[in-house]
Amino acid sequence: MAAGKENFEARHFDEDHPFDGSGMAQRTCTDMPCLVIFIGYMIGMMCISGYAFHKGDPRRLTHGFDYKGDLCGVDMAVADRPLLYWCAAGSRLTDSGHPEQLDTKYPICVERCPMGSSEWMPCLGESSVQVTPSGSEPFVSQRITITQNTVKQASYRTREFAGMFCVPHFNEDQEILGDDPLVESLLDDYGPIGNSYYRMAAAFGGLRRSWRMVLGAVVFSVFLSYLYLLLLRIAPYPTAIVSLALVMLATLFLSVYFLLGEVLSGDWKVSYQNNNSFYKLFATSYAAWVSRIVGILLLGMFFFMVCGLAAMQRAIYTAVGCVNMAVGCIFGMPSMMLTPCVEAIVKLALWFQLFSGLTWLLATAEMEPTSLESRGDVVAGMTRKLVFSHEQTAMLVYYVVGTIWLVELSKSLTTFVVSYAVILWYYQPKPKGLGPSFPLMRGLIVCFFFHLGTLALGSFMTAVTRPFRITFTWLSRQSKEGGNPCISLLATLCTACISFTQRHLAFLTKDAYIDVVISSTPFLTAAQNAFGFIKADTGKVSSLSGSVWIISFAVTSGVFTLSVAMLWTLLVLNDQQMKDSHYRVENPYFVATLSGLLSASLAGSFMVIFEHCSDTLLYVFHWNKSHGHNTVAKYCPDELMQLMEYKKVAGNGKSARPEQAGNLAQRSVWELSVRSGMVEYSIVA
Repeated sequence: MAAGKENFEARHFDEDHPFDGSGMAQRTCTDMPCLVIFIGYMIGMMCISGYAFHKGDPRRLTHGFDYKGDLCGVDMAVADRPLLYWCAAGSRLTDSGHPEQLDTKYPICVERCPMGSSEWMPCLGESSVQVTPSGSEPFVSQRITITQNTVKQASYRTREFAGMFCVPHFNEDQEILGDDPLVESLLDDYGPIGNSYYRMAAAFGGLRRSWRMVLGAVVFSVFLSYLYLLLLRIAPYPTAIVSLALVMLATLFLSVYFLLGEVLSGDWKVSYQNNNSFYKLFATSYAAWVSRIVGILLLGMFFFMVCGLAAMQRAIYTAVGCVNMAVGCIFGMPSMMLTPCVEAIVKLALWFQLFSGLTWLLATAEMEPTSLESRGDVVAGMTRKLVFSHEQTAMLVYYVVGTIWLVELSKSLTTFVVSYAVILWYYQPKPKGLGPSFPLMRGLIVCFFFHLGTLALGSFMTAVTRPFRITFTWLSRQSKEGGNPCISLLATLCTACISFTQRHLAFLTKDAYIDVVISSTPFLTAAQNAFGFIKADTGKVSSLSGSVWIISFAVTSGVFTLSVAMLWTLLVLNDQQMKDSHYRVENPYFVATLSGLLSASLAGSFMVIFEHCSDTLLYVFHWNKSHGHNTVAKYCPDELMQLMEYKKVAGNGKSARPEQAGNLAQRSVWELSVRSGMVEYSIVA
């Protein structure tokens, strides 16, 4: 026992001891059942994609169907008529000369939206029924003939909506849809273009029309991400503060903009409504309600950020040291500099494939014949309607869940590969030069051959638990630090949720992949090991681990804001150029928000590399120090040693005279013993 203790102490004083934590455990395949489940789920997604590509037609998202089931502007019979128009129901007119009702069951395809009542429309007239008896009593039969003719009907003033429809528009001075009863009959929840499917189809149709502008915004976000990396290397604190200030100002400006309609009147209100796209998508009263809700939510976000501003400033100040060492590691490996660009390309390809599949799946809705009842008899096949079946809805939900899983898996894959590369780089003796050979490729091979099941399980569990874990962990941390009575009160109200998170969810973090890299363990075991290993540290590692999240948030939200601003400018210019064109984007809010989220996702890829590089360096520093204290100087970069205030231990194996032993002096050291390829941890008390 004494000899074992002597050997244990000796390796901490030896500056070149081989037992320094640099060896990785023998690779074994982990979480194989999860890999099987993941592969099965992906096969299901491929089958759904195959079904969508076989049955779907994305042109259904940018064109409407007439009552015959012909796709306006696409099918041969109506190839020159891309827009859908609803005829008047009957001949009754209002006092202003407008139709009293619209025949929503029998729309027709038109070449352009009529601007007045001077055009004649080929509308479906009233049906007539003729009953002809034949035979003699008691064997009498009836022949029922239903006749419905196409008649000429005077048009009414309309405007183009969503690039697919002609909706009533009687006020020439306004661009908004207004509160006309005819408009509301089309746009309410039971109207032909007010239900959720048509709303979603029109939104994705606008996204499909503006894909070039979206691609430009995404490329712009990649440029911004590299610019942020350079600025973080030069001045991390001002960069983060300016980025957060930009986001807060943009949030305040948008909240004021969406709430402005509540206080305006007269010509000012008309001008405001003409520029707020909600009024071009919904009836006036509903558009005002939506604008008010969005404004209140944005204002709440602004005040939430204001309340947490002091805490965010402290977090940024704490994270500056981690930023410097992470930037040094990233710029110290040439291949690491290319990783964000490569990942951006891969993510773009992944997003393109997933969104293409989703677009085709939305376009699988089928045309089914409607029925006409006359004197108790039902006759089917006279008209058609678009139906999204329950099976197709289930496939859509399945596909969306798989999309989230795949996106999360791509982040986990990046995290694992970065951890592998950083650990190899750290254990490269100083001076490190260009670092290890092909670290990212080696990490990628290890991941695919041994730990893909672990990444599949980890990505699913972290995605499901992340909202709860981040929210309640942050509340717990802020309530302990104090300084903000509002947050402290909120934390008090959420005590049960915070306690549950700390007990059952707190360990489910990306740090688990660091332990997987070192020890080749399954995800849940690795998550518990990594969480306990960091918590056992009483020095700076536990307090600094994860501290770079605020920098990641500042950069990602800044890229989101700037990308949305750029795309919004392009959409406004496009709207002015294509005011009366079929290619106009009717819902710019959806396109701008979705492309902003895509840009933020790419910026997040950059920050995942940056953030996890910092966390891995802290983790492996603690790992190295726990195995051979004095070997740290052999590997650890100078920035990290200065940040951690590292000093060597003075003494020999028999009589220790520590200058600053850190965890060794407090006798809370993690031991590693490798037996038959299995890794066991224990704390020396």
